[in-house]
Amino acid sequence: MLRLHYLLFSLLIISSCAREINEDQLVTRDGIVYEINSSEPYNGSSIGYHENGQIETKRTLKDGENEGLFESFYDNGSLHLQVNFNNGLMNGLLESYQENGCILKKGLFVMGMPDGRHEQYHNNCQMLEEVIYEDFEKLSEIRFYEDGSIGERIEYKNNRKIKHFSQSEDGTLLKDLTYDYIDGELLMSGKDIISNDGISGHITWKDGMLNGPAEIYDSNTEDNFFHGKGSFKNNLRDGIWHYWDVYGKRAPNSICFRKGLIVDSINVYKSNWDGGDINDVLKDDAEIAEDIEKYLFYCGSSEDGNWKFDSTIENRKNSQ
Repeated sequence: MLRLHYLLFSLLIISSCAREINEDQLVTRDGIVYEINSSEPYNGSSIGYHENGQIETKRTLKDGENEGLFESFYDNGSLHLQVNFNNGLMNGLLESYQENGCILKKGLFVMGMPDGRHEQYHNNCQMLEEVIYEDFEKLSEIRFYEDGSIGERIEYKNNRKIKHFSQSEDGTLLKDLTYDYIDGELLMSGKDIISNDGISGHITWKDGMLNGPAEIYDSNTEDNFFHGKGSFKNNLRDGIWHYWDVYGKRAPNSICFRKGLIVDSINVYKSNWDGGDINDVLKDDAEIAEDIEKYLFYCGSSEDGNWKFDSTIENRKNSQ
C-alpha cells in the first residue's frame, strides 16, 4: 500500500512538471511568470501562437523563470531565436535568425553574462557588428557597412575606451582617437568630429585639449551658414582663421588669433552686403593684396607673441 501511495505521488509530480499551457494563460509580475489568477509561480511548459496558427514561442518554466531551451518562430514557421536558460538566466549559445534565413545574432552567455565573440548581421547576411569579451569584460567592438568595410572600431581596457576609429562609407576619416585616463580624468588625443545643436565639423585633440587643425560649421548664424577653418592651441583659437559664407567660395573674413584673442583681421567686403549684387561690395584683388601684406606682417611676425589691440593696424605692436 505504501508503495502504491509513493507511485501515485511520483506520477502527480511528473504530471505537474509536464504541464503545457497556452502562453495567453500566463502573466508576468516583477519578472516572475504566473498563471492568470494564481499566486504560485508557474512550473511547466508553455506554447504561444501567431494569429495565423503558427507556433510563436515554446519554453519551459521553473518557479516562474525560464529553464532549459527557449525557442521563438516567425509566422511562416521559420526559427527566429533559440537559447538555453538556467535559473532564469541565459546560459549557452544564443542564435537568432532573420526571416530570410540569414543569421541575425550569435553569441555565448554564461549565467546571463556575455562572453567570447558576439556577432550581429545585416539583412544581406554580411556582418554588422563583432564584439569580443574576455572574462566578461568587453575588449573590442567593430561595426561594418553592408559591403563589408569597417565603419567603426573601438578598443577597451578595464571596461573603458582606449581607442576609437570611425570612417564614412566612402572612406572619409571621422574619428581616430586615443584615450588616456589620468587620476580619473579622460584625456583624448587625435582627430574627431563634432555634431551638436547646429555646430559640426572636424577638430583635433591632444592630451584632452583642442590642439591642431579644425574646421567648424555653424548653421545657427543669421546667414544660416558659417564656416571657419584654422587651428587651436590649448583650447584657444591660435593663428590664422579663414571664414566663408553661403554666398561664395571666397573668404569674407580672415582673422588672426593669439591665445584666443583677435589681433588682426582682413575683410574682403568694402561694406556690409545688403542682399544685392555681392560683387558690388567685394574689394578688388589689389585692395585685398595690400590688406594681406599688412595682415601677414603683424599676424605672422611672432609665433607666441602677446598682442595689444589698437584701432589701426599701424599701431598694433608686439608687446614683448
